[in-house]
Amino acid sequence: MVGGESKPHKVAKDSHNALNTVIPYGEGFSGGQLILWELKMIVEIPVGWGFSFPGLLITHSLTPITGRVHHSVDSFTHEADF
Repeated sequence: MVGGESKPHKVAKDSHNALNTVIPYGEGFSGGQLILWELKMIVEIPVGWGFSFPGLLITHSLTPITGRVHHSVDSFTHEADF
């Protein structure tokens, strides 16, 4: 993703018993911090590190991204997958 920002959202299909994990990677970009709206937090996740949270319960989005392309692995489990 480059430019813009993600829209705040919850993932209604996520499992009640699982976490969403985000792992950013790439270089030459700025921004892309994770916003956790109900917690009033902005989380800076270092490249290659992961951060887990309940995507079903917490509205989340990213801050605007500038520079080069921001990549991330977004791991989650939907309820229907069980």
